[in-house]
Amino acid sequence: MAEKISQPIEFTLILPGFNEEEVVARSVQECHAAIKKNFTNFEIILINDCSSDSTGNEMEKAAKMYPEVQIYHNKENLGQAVSLKKGFEMAKGEIVMHNAFDLPFNPWDIDKIKGAMSEEVDIVVVERQDRRSYSLSRKLISMTNVLILKALFRCPFEDYNFVQAYRRRVLDTIPIKTQAVSSVTPELIIRSYRANFSVKSIKFPYHERKTGKSSIRVKHVADSLINIIKLWWWLRSEN
Repeated sequence: MAEKISQPIEFTLILPGFNEEEVVARSVQECHAAIKKNFTNFEIILINDCSSDSTGNEMEKAAKMYPEVQIYHNKENLGQAVSLKKGFEMAKGEIVMHNAFDLPFNPWDIDKIKGAMSEEVDIVVVERQDRRSYSLSRKLISMTNVLILKALFRCPFEDYNFVQAYRRRVLDTIPIKTQAVSSVTPELIIRSYRANFSVKSIKFPYHERKTGKSSIRVKHVADSLINIIKLWWWLRSEN
């Protein structure tokens, strides 16, 4: 009897979450259906950031329903950035993408990501078409963040904290050293751009959260600025 040859994983989707029990089942179902339409071999990695509700149980149920689902439970609450980094470490796909459980990026647009990521493209940076659904304070935070990043790092992109898709070779080459939610994906984008990886940006609608509340507030601007300056200083000293 011939030994079964395992096929390489084409695509990985990472979903980090904290207290998302209301949306886990629906979000995983929708993501699974959308990815299956575009890829034969894929995985969905769910990171439970030590949730205090039934998020972990809902993830376990999803894993029983879909063999492509993997779960990692943080032993303590580490935050979105560290959870995302764990997902990057676990990912085995040739293309690795992330999203949030409230699906700000429509998973049915993954076919557009697949089309944009030709063999010559290493990273697809998804930029929000607009921020009309944001409150005034959230718009100010987002705009300030982008302006600071562009001024300090001279990178041409309009969005560093939405979603991106990476080729495996990028994640294998660029180790992420920062830990903050405001700096992890900017670090990866900026260092990849400086390392002459091919980075392409495309614009897509941002879908507003339907359940729960965003934790982002004006007071987080100071922390975000400090972490971005730390990143700038570290990259400056590295060169």
